[in-house]
Amino acid sequence: MSVSLFDIVIVAGIILILWAILSLATASTIQDKLYPPPERNEVPLTTQTTTQPEPTSLSGTCYVIDGDTIVIGNQKIRFAGMNAPELNEPYGKQAKWALELR
Repeated sequence: MSVSLFDIVIVAGIILILWAILSLATASTIQDKLYPPPERNEVPLTTQTTTQPEPTSLSGTCYVIDGDTIVIGNQKIRFAGMNAPELNEPYGKQAKWALELR
């Protein structure tokens, strides 16, 4: 009885598929042991609520300090995630003027 190359490839493919199935089953078991699901009385971190500050309204005259800072009434507000040049830096006055036009 002779074994052809086709037979070897088929057997190797079956072995590879079985190995992949066993690896996936083992991986999920290990993951469950490392990261067990939370108990019923625990709240998962993704669904915990955080308290947000109550929104307040500002009133008064608005003044532009520089390209990323304004003052309303006596409250100084710096825009988060925005970095504009200061007045004494190059293009600082242009940044202030651009914000004033908004």
